[in-house]
Amino acid sequence: MASMKELVVHINDDAVSGHALELAALLAAEWDAKLTALVTATVANAGAGLAADAAALSLQLARAQREALQGIGERLVAASRQRHGIQIDLQLGDGEPV
Repeated sequence: MASMKELVVHINDDAVSGHALELAALLAAEWDAKLTALVTATVANAGAGLAADAAALSLQLARAQREALQGIGERLVAASRQRHGIQIDLQLGDGEPV
């Protein structure tokens, strides 16, 4: 039977992503597969039809969202690494997760 050699889990919240990462970590440990946790944040559209104040606020909110998601990803990955004793890469990106 063929097995997975690389798994990718999208991290976008605390509860559901934590469960998904836990399952992926169990599978990665079982199959000796590489595991990557992917955190993506939607890129702010700062400018198209927005006043300067609104554009600045949009960028500020997008930055705060990215930092919050990054913190969630770092915390979940660190806990899962410790629990399962496996390497989990954390990748950060901008845009849609698909």
